Amino acid sequence: MCKVLLRSTIMVLVFGSIASADLIYVNKNSTATPPAGTVDYPYLEIQDAITAANSGDTILVKPLTNPTGTYSRIDYTSKFITIKSDEDWTNGS
Repeated sequence: MCKVLLRSTIMVLVFGSIASADLIYVNKNSTATPPAGTVDYPYLEIQDAITAANSGDTILVKPLTNPTGTYSRIDYTSKFITIKSDEDWTNGS
């Protein structure tokens, strides 16, 4: 009985964290304030999004429109996250 309960609890914790994954947005060209990681108020830096992210989250990075602009070096801080670039934020995939 104890083993079954423990396995159920672990499954809920694992699948619960995956099910609640968030999309976090980054756009270096944004002028919206305050940055909050949303479509309307994206973070300016990838590292800010990583810091705010939880394992299982996806960070969508808007491609740079300024050819001289760059994103800074990033540290994943041992999180299991996905970072991808997508010009079209409407589909979220």
